[in-house]
Amino acid sequence: MKVIAVVVTYNRKVLLLECINALLSQTYPVDTIVVIDNHSTDNSLEFIGQNVKSDRIKIMRLNKNYGGSGGFFYGMKKAYENNPDYIWVMDDDTIPQKDSLENLMNTEKLLKGKFSFLASKAYGLNHEPMNIPFIDLSESANCYEYLADGLVKISVATFVSLLIKKEAVEKEGLPHRFFFIWGDDLEYTNRLTKYYGPGYFCGKSVVLHKRQGNNVLSPIDEDNVNRLKIFHYFYRNKLVYLKAYGSKKTLCRFKIEMFLSIFVVLLKKKHKMRKIHNIFKGYFGYIFGTYNRKAFKKRFTNDTDLIDYEDD
Repeated sequence: MKVIAVVVTYNRKVLLLECINALLSQTYPVDTIVVIDNHSTDNSLEFIGQNVKSDRIKIMRLNKNYGGSGGFFYGMKKAYENNPDYIWVMDDDTIPQKDSLENLMNTEKLLKGKFSFLASKAYGLNHEPMNIPFIDLSESANCYEYLADGLVKISVATFVSLLIKKEAVEKEGLPHRFFFIWGDDLEYTNRLTKYYGPGYFCGKSVVLHKRQGNNVLSPIDEDNVNRLKIFHYFYRNKLVYLKAYGSKKTLCRFKIEMFLSIFVVLLKKKHKMRKIHNIFKGYFGYIFGTYNRKAFKKRFTNDTDLIDYEDD
């Protein structure tokens, strides 16, 4: 089976090097490593060129920072065009164990290809669970079916060591690149499980996720100024996601929670106006379609010539 890995990076050359070396050391060999550089300014490409010598690494530098969603869009597009059996996606701060891919491929044999994606078990620096997927709680799901083999059926996962079947990409398309950050993996994995086939959480495949700050994502409690600048994407993208996949009730509830959170923000000491600004900017971004509504409607195709690449 031909596996192409996709790694998205931005200004984290030391972590990127560690991630690439881990991929090159897999007991089940990766055919190609596609590195998508989101227009880094820390000389990442020169650094990797000086420290890694392998003809399996293919680097694509984007002409600007398209965010995580844009990086995975272009990376999976590049991988898909090289006709793999599976595409293995991750951020640059994901460090797989040597047998991470081997355990995923052993699962592939067990399931006989009857799935859309497999997700690894991710731990943080203090061995805390991270990127926990959503268990499939639908009436048709049988959580005990492969439990003895360390597998649980899931509906949603993150792009932190996700092995995606090529046929799933062929039928259901690529991630929506205009989300920029947050929600692209949520939408994409839900799209695959809803319209193509089940996803599974593989307990035997383990990766280390060296994310800075292991707290739960919270636009209300966040005090990092650089992250606060982009939290409007969190609100906008979740509204888009709930509109596409949720019920009217859940969408309405989230809208109410958004605006009620303004009162919580007013009780906080720091960055009140920035946080309130994010709520309104996210809401109006959803209303006016700044996520490129036209491209979102076409997300089910892998024919990238049909996708509108231009930003609104």
